[in-house]
Amino acid sequence: MKILLFGDVLGVRTLLPFLPAGTPAGIVGAGNRPQYHAELAALAAELGVPFQVQLSQTSPEYSTFERFVVTPPPDLLLCYSYSMILPEAVFASARTAAINIHGGPLPEYRGCSPIQWSIISGDNLAGATMHLMNTKLDGGDILAQERLSIAPTDTWRDVSERVHQTVISLLQANMDNVLAGRLKSLPQDASLAKHWPRRHPVDGQLDFSWSARKIYNHIRALVSPLPSAFYRDPTGREVVLDTFLPLAEVVRLKCAMSPIVVDGVLVRPLPAAPNSALRLELEEAGGVIARAELTDFIDPRSETRAFLSAGKASPERLGRLLSRFCSKELETTLAGVIQ
Repeated sequence: MKILLFGDVLGVRTLLPFLPAGTPAGIVGAGNRPQYHAELAALAAELGVPFQVQLSQTSPEYSTFERFVVTPPPDLLLCYSYSMILPEAVFASARTAAINIHGGPLPEYRGCSPIQWSIISGDNLAGATMHLMNTKLDGGDILAQERLSIAPTDTWRDVSERVHQTVISLLQANMDNVLAGRLKSLPQDASLAKHWPRRHPVDGQLDFSWSARKIYNHIRALVSPLPSAFYRDPTGREVVLDTFLPLAEVVRLKCAMSPIVVDGVLVRPLPAAPNSALRLELEEAGGVIARAELTDFIDPRSETRAFLSAGKASPERLGRLLSRFCSKELETTLAGVIQ
């Protein structure tokens, strides 16, 4: 049996333990990730198999890559953690199957960076999918899938580790059948499909007209070692936010860069509470009309509660102001106000 492996170092090393000795016939690395080529080549040398780089179809040397794959045709083509699209002539050459392991739930998260896009979108859905390759990117029939939830304080690194463990679980449960050619698959529901584009470092720039929740999601989706979220301060200096920042701190950052005003009332964060609540001061016409402490605001699926100190405005009005603030900035629902 001739099995070709496509992936970065993590991808190839993950696949190898599930293959019978002597079946790996070659390793292919993506041309757009040269940082992995040396280690992949060394790994191929350890196995005594050739290493090849996938080149762009516009490259004069592309035909060398295609001949490497299709001559003779592989029995099985396995792809995990790979960053280039395979041409039809390549994946269709596999005698038994060409299988990709996608680090996201399909069909909702086709395309690049599914974990990052899921967090940025405020979704709580992650997962891993083993599917057949066809001419639609990540559009082939599903062989196996597991779905995971994303916690409201997860960074992409937290989710990525759980997704990787899920990939291992899928391989453990399904590779015997794959190697034996016993493939049972289900078509994807095209009505649920959404394709997500490749991200670039410039996409991490924050806009302080966004809600605090949206800014928070961008930061936790792009912590180091990814190109991280960043903004420019009033002097034009670039400030990089490469570590997790709690939502209350994001509110403080946004207020420092762009004051938050709700129905003509300035909302200003106060120093952090010992219980991680968000303390706010509401100011109108130069005077403080109330102070509030918000709890249960981290999870957008929860209902936020507000505890008010005595103030000049009526509780009813303050309730309306805080409800607007919670909806607009925290993207939560205000459950109630307690004086």
